[in-house]
Amino acid sequence: MSEWDKFKETKLRNLWAGNTPLKDIAAELGFSETATRSKIRRMGLPPRDSSQKKGDAIKQLENLDKNECKWPLGDPKKPGFGFCAKPVVRERKPYCLEHTELGTEKKVG
Repeated sequence: MSEWDKFKETKLRNLWAGNTPLKDIAAELGFSETATRSKIRRMGLPPRDSSQKKGDAIKQLENLDKNECKWPLGDPKKPGFGFCAKPVVRERKPYCLEHTELGTEKKVG
């Protein structure tokens, strides 16, 4: 039986933001749809707006400006792939606060 770890949580967050269908996310991560849906709720991920067209919440690379997060969201081989586009932490840095923290290895000890 699989367990949730930081890697799977990050992948879940990215696939969810990229509007990947729940059944595909569950299959890719090795969990049931019910377990995946529960994890999404526990992580506090926003519900999807059914009136929103796929990909509206993210931007394509060519539409990003220098002060928008370049963290990839979703699967680049599937429709809906794009980038976070939240404001970056510092000028000339590629990621927003959340993605800077996800992408930074924390030293232990």
